[in-house]
Amino acid sequence: MNATKAPVGTYEITLEPSGKVITVKEGQTILDGAIRNGIQVAYCCRHGSCSACKCLVHNGEYEIMDRVSEYSLMSFEREEGFTLMCSTVPETDMVD
Repeated sequence: MNATKAPVGTYEITLEPSGKVITVKEGQTILDGAIRNGIQVAYCCRHGSCSACKCLVHNGEYEIMDRVSEYSLMSFEREEGFTLMCSTVPETDMVD
């Protein structure tokens, strides 16, 4: 008997100001999705420590992983909608 895999959900992320749209798989970070889609973005540590991949989310829901340093993404920045692409998992389509 063959088991069928459930389809993996995907989200569309629009990167501003270029307007490029990438597809990110459910559970994948925005940074990993950008790299997989051939988009060059600034990053360094990939673990939420350096803040090189900081971006502003204009629209959409997401979860920031616990590994993000308070120094790399301060609480007031989080409140303003900033996040780190390396440690953010989309929960809906987004505009960054």
